[in-house]
Amino acid sequence: MRHAIQDKQLVVFYQPQYSLSNGRLTGLEALSRWTHPERGTISPDEFIPVAEESGLIIPLTEWMIEQAIIDWKDLVTNLKSIPQLSINISSHCFHMHGLVSLVKELIDRHDIVASHLELEITETSLMQNADRAFNILVDLKKLGVHIAIDDFGTGYSSLSYLQKFPIDTVKIDRSFVKEIVHQPDVATMVSAIIRMCHTLGLDVISEGVESISQMAMLTEQGCDIVQGYIYSQPIPPEKVTILLQREI
Repeated sequence: MRHAIQDKQLVVFYQPQYSLSNGRLTGLEALSRWTHPERGTISPDEFIPVAEESGLIIPLTEWMIEQAIIDWKDLVTNLKSIPQLSINISSHCFHMHGLVSLVKELIDRHDIVASHLELEITETSLMQNADRAFNILVDLKKLGVHIAIDDFGTGYSSLSYLQKFPIDTVKIDRSFVKEIVHQPDVATMVSAIIRMCHTLGLDVISEGVESISQMAMLTEQGCDIVQGYIYSQPIPPEKVTILLQREI
């Protein structure tokens, strides 16, 4: 992993996010990929846990945030409507000392509008130390960045925490989207989550959307934004450039 960062074996791919109301591109989620010289492509499901256990998740995340910002700034040049850049922050990095300073430094260094950056924090990360998490989120919000709760529904948060935390977006976990068409109780749960979030003034993103029937049901339930293979798998920057030509 150390060599992968130094030798530029890591790259950032981007998965588009689309508005269900008008079909427009609203965001790009940054996702790391590792092309090993001998093992070929290594899934993040394999190397992220290793990075977390070894302590390398911090330099990996620092590299990824900066690389994603560099790519994004180049990609959105000349666009009338700027898609938001979403970046996942692991639990280890979220609770580390200096995250807020790092984000501020990169925003200033690359001269980007802070509100164009959205940091995705897993529900479990927030619950590990709710008081500390609240303070970190407040400091991030003071910078102007947007905050999303990722994998919502897989942890143990409650309505009171949604009211307490200064967040902008809730991402419904793909495990719910997968069953939404075939499991009435799951559909009811997703519908309730969407209504609850809208009542609190939060946007809702559904990830892992792979079929027209899933998209139709999410549209009917009032979901704001979707991402998934029905639109696009994660793609490298050069393919994002082609995609964004439609947005000019």
